[in-house]
Amino acid sequence: MKKTLVALAALAASTAAFAQSAPASSVTLYGVIDASVTNVNKSAVGSYTGVTGSNVASSLWGMRGSENLGGGLRAVFNVEADLDPTNGTFDGTASGINSGALFRRASWVGLAGGFGEITFGRRLNPMILNMIQNQILNSNSTTVVTAAAANAADFWVKNAITYTAPAMGGLTLQAQYAPSNIAGQDSNGTVTAVAGRFVQGGLEVHASMQDLSVAPGGNAAAGNNPATAAGKKSQLIGAKYTMGPLSFAATSFESKQNAPTPVAASLVKRDGYNVAVGYNFSKQLATAVQYTEVNNSAGSSASMVSLQARYALSPRSSIYGMGNFVSQGTAAAAANAQTILPAWGSRGSVAGLAGADQQALSVGVIHRF
Repeated sequence: MKKTLVALAALAASTAAFAQSAPASSVTLYGVIDASVTNVNKSAVGSYTGVTGSNVASSLWGMRGSENLGGGLRAVFNVEADLDPTNGTFDGTASGINSGALFRRASWVGLAGGFGEITFGRRLNPMILNMIQNQILNSNSTTVVTAAAANAADFWVKNAITYTAPAMGGLTLQAQYAPSNIAGQDSNGTVTAVAGRFVQGGLEVHASMQDLSVAPGGNAAAGNNPATAAGKKSQLIGAKYTMGPLSFAATSFESKQNAPTPVAASLVKRDGYNVAVGYNFSKQLATAVQYTEVNNSAGSSASMVSLQARYALSPRSSIYGMGNFVSQGTAAAAANAQTILPAWGSRGSVAGLAGADQQALSVGVIHRF
């Protein structure tokens, strides 16, 4: 009996010692749910009123975590999936390289420390991150849709190697490279992207670029190839300035085809810009108005005026009202017209209508957990 007690005491002591020396780790489950009632007054199939999701914030859930490895080094990971709050399914509306995966928004692992952070796996494109950061009251109904119309909607990059440098006097840099991961397709579907963000006081400046390479006769399914099998070079520059309750922002972006195979004229060159003004009436109530315009080399264009107000009920919950007013490309250029959906959450039911003006009104709730 005495030997047993001694053995148990020794085991307890060794377990306690191991627990004290074991690296600290954490895993966080998080998510966002955005649901609203939306009315669109005109579309290719008529007017529409219904419950919609993700008009402002992407509805999602995910897990992220880190483990302290000692010496300032940490292991980090993140997996993130879409969610459609209207029916409880995964959001499968995105096409091409962004669909067909449970954790399509993020699935990466890496190391972080004094050198910065390096990760391996599917991750958000640095150019898109810059576009989001430069918005005032960013919403899917503005940024996501106009990025897609401008042929710059490579939101998540497969097979990505992503390096984020430590902040240097307000400057943050991120670089990303993604190989095709297909034998015999080394130069097909590769992505190179670089983004920089400088913050000083109330001023933010953003600049980024990406190069999507498509080889002659390459497999359209290889790497990060889009459905069009068209390579492209894209760039973005923007600035935002906050002065008390008042904010101003402007962003310009452009995409040019650089693939050897000719594609639709609407893809040869696309460019766009947006300007925005925001005013916070209180800590709870924030408002913004934004104008966005997108053009293409086929001579078609589209624009949107977006009005938004958000009221914070708590640090995690808010309500919002949004009105989007869209002017589509001309009917004569319907095949090449830009199509900006007036409300992102209605995209499964309401298509953009070339040559027509559309309006959408939404009232919704966002909760973050």
